[in-house]
Amino acid sequence: MRGAVPPEAPLTVPAGQFLPPAVVVEPPVDLPPAARLVWDRQAPHAMEQRTLTAATAFAFGRYCQVVAAEQDEAKSTARGGANHRGLLKQLESYEQRFLLIAMARPMAAPAPAVVDEDEEFFGGHGRRA
Repeated sequence: MRGAVPPEAPLTVPAGQFLPPAVVVEPPVDLPPAARLVWDRQAPHAMEQRTLTAATAFAFGRYCQVVAAEQDEAKSTARGGANHRGLLKQLESYEQRFLLIAMARPMAAPAPAVVDEDEEFFGGHGRRA
């Protein structure tokens, strides 16, 4: 996918742009246990992407609840039904919003590779100053 950042690639910030430091965001105290397990698994990734902040914690908690509901639905006889498909659609939207899937756009792109236009001519040997 064009423009995608491999998961192992660190985020870099182009000159002149500011990327705030990642901060640890605590889950809402009323988050149900199943959703809390999702939070514990997914929150570090969203915090690394700088999409989980104090301002987005409530929405991320809802994402965690939808994941838990989808997991329950997937285990039931209603798997594949309209409700299950609706939950999957909601999940995709949340995952894009919090940059948890590959098709999401990174907040900061990797720095472009430095291209030495003289490399082809000099071949890396004895470059003249």
